[in-house]
Amino acid sequence: MNQRPPFCSFRQFFLTCLLTLTSGSLFAQVEFQPITDDPKLPRVLLIGDSVSIAYTLNVRSELAGVANVHRIAANGGSTKTALGYYGLVRWLVPTEKWDLIHFNHGLHDACYRFPDGSDKDANGNYASPTNGASPNVSLLQYEYNLGVILVLLKKTGAKLVYATTTSIPNSIVPKYVEGSEVPYNTIARRVMAGEGIPVNDLWDLSSKNYNTVFPSKRTFQIYRDVHFNPEGSLALGKQVAESIKRVLKPTFQTVFPQQEPSNDSDGDGIPAFIEYAVGGSSTTADGKLLPQAKFVGNTPCFAAMVRNDDPSLRITPQFATSLNGPWESLDSGVADADQAGVPQGFQRKAFFLPNASNARVFFRLHVESIK
Repeated sequence: MNQRPPFCSFRQFFLTCLLTLTSGSLFAQVEFQPITDDPKLPRVLLIGDSVSIAYTLNVRSELAGVANVHRIAANGGSTKTALGYYGLVRWLVPTEKWDLIHFNHGLHDACYRFPDGSDKDANGNYASPTNGASPNVSLLQYEYNLGVILVLLKKTGAKLVYATTTSIPNSIVPKYVEGSEVPYNTIARRVMAGEGIPVNDLWDLSSKNYNTVFPSKRTFQIYRDVHFNPEGSLALGKQVAESIKRVLKPTFQTVFPQQEPSNDSDGDGIPAFIEYAVGGSSTTADGKLLPQAKFVGNTPCFAAMVRNDDPSLRITPQFATSLNGPWESLDSGVADADQAGVPQGFQRKAFFLPNASNARVFFRLHVESIK
């Protein structure tokens, strides 16, 4: 007569299956495997889709000795995924501290889906603009979702870097429509600019290295595919690593790698080193970033945005009653209550002048390296 196996045998079998699934499925990809941190280095988290999975090891290699590079153990999918039960609520563990989070969503937002959310119908046909499908996440919803994601990411206290969505070619898979990522990137750039979040433009890198005319000469992207060959993933990984280093440990050389401190390549009359100190650009005029005179009540002061994330930089506010000097130093200033639109790594401050009978007072920011 057949006998029912004892319960302990079933439990042992269940545990064996569980362990097999955990070690063989969840962490099958080496990119998803946990790493051992060097406690002396900052912790970085990568969030993104399969494109980011492919460049994860390259980023880790580029930042060896600079940062502990982790990534979510999943394909980050769309903004809808990030805000769902599978997303940030699981990826951001409250007990884990991150110094920087590099993130992207867009490819899976722009790709087409049927009304039920699937990317194929019962006959195996991919969703596309010609068979009743629509983008997985509308542009309006995408903008809203990015705003919510930023609120959640900022709660971690980490510095943030957003990566634009890489180029979508004339894909052999019709759910990906050529150029459909462009309006999503436009929205993402606008949202990040409004929040002062630096943007790592992977779209620019990828779009310049996809050859639709001579596919045999393609360099980065697999022909008619949203994914990248090893050379492409290496290039993306290097750019991601550089963007992380610029934000994690900014220096004049990392932010303006092609400039000398005294250069004025944009012709705005402001040397590159000063532009670095006040959040300017070496390619566009930065007159609006110069200190502005104002009154707080009846007290005269000057307002300016200054960098506060480079310990090798010393910014000293000074005043004089004549351009010929002598120049006297002011205190370190008071942070404005309104920091809206100020990029991370900077602070808008008011520098108060001492009581003086002189009707004319000059103000300047003295910037120097103290390495």
